[in-house]
Amino acid sequence: MRAIMRDSYGIDLTLQDVETPTPGDDEVLLRVHSSSVNMGDRLMMKGTPYVMRLGTGLFRPRQRGQGMDVAGTVEAVGARVTDRAVGDAVYGEVTGGAAWAELAVAPAAKLASAPSAVPLEELGALPVAAMTALQAVRDHGRVQPGQRVLINGASGSVGSYAVQIAAADGAEVTAVCSAANAQRARDLGASHVIDYGTEDFLATDEPYDVLIDVAGSRPVGATLKAVKPEGAYVTVGAQMDDPWFRPLARLLWTSLRGPFSRPRVVVYVTDVGRESLDALTTLMDAGKLAPAYDSRCTLEELPAAMRELEAGTRRGKVLITV
Repeated sequence: MRAIMRDSYGIDLTLQDVETPTPGDDEVLLRVHSSSVNMGDRLMMKGTPYVMRLGTGLFRPRQRGQGMDVAGTVEAVGARVTDRAVGDAVYGEVTGGAAWAELAVAPAAKLASAPSAVPLEELGALPVAAMTALQAVRDHGRVQPGQRVLINGASGSVGSYAVQIAAADGAEVTAVCSAANAQRARDLGASHVIDYGTEDFLATDEPYDVLIDVAGSRPVGATLKAVKPEGAYVTVGAQMDDPWFRPLARLLWTSLRGPFSRPRVVVYVTDVGRESLDALTTLMDAGKLAPAYDSRCTLEELPAAMRELEAGTRRGKVLITV
């Protein structure tokens, strides 16, 4: 089979002929229809922040394959897998980050049945980003109908799904994004849009019930002032423009404030599992959630697309069709 591979940190990716992987007892082999490029994929490629290399390989990556998201059909099942059969259409996360390939292995527990409303060729744009957004809105933000919810970084991968999910759950959503993405945010369900280039989203007379911070663009202390004392501040990420410790320091400092803070402060790691995927499927089948991506490419085009992303000539979420 063909797969995108790398032998060093950076964006030097190549499409190679490699051996077909064999699923373990609790895994399935998938024929990949689509995947996507997440921010986590880009950080793993570059090995930044550098401290992550203690786990991924100090001088060169231990994992040559890339890609977390997957949507496809089952080609083979492991000995202990009883809830999947050859031909099933599924989506979720692969084992070891190697979804940018024609075939990939995935744990059966991290896959869900594909919704009927979305084709597999687009479904690969969802899994990790949409689960991250779902858990920010429902599990940690505990968003309720009628609440005022602000999403900072609303036009990015996670933010686009957070806007859709919060709106579907009955919230009054304010999206913070660039002027160029304002109409897109409204189309996704935002009731109000703030252009971060001309307005200060923290300058509000009425604090928000929930603030979901995907961009991490403002100091935490200042951001908390825009949230009601009984509300919640959920931080999904931080600006990753520093390859050393600053992004991790921000997340650590924010997490330490959590037990002592009003509003409630939440820093979390996405729990990739079938329960969240099934919730996403329900939203998609109800017409309340759709794949969000900015451009497409094939496996053959992916190395060039990654170079364009790093150079800034291509922006946003990239859907990979296989």
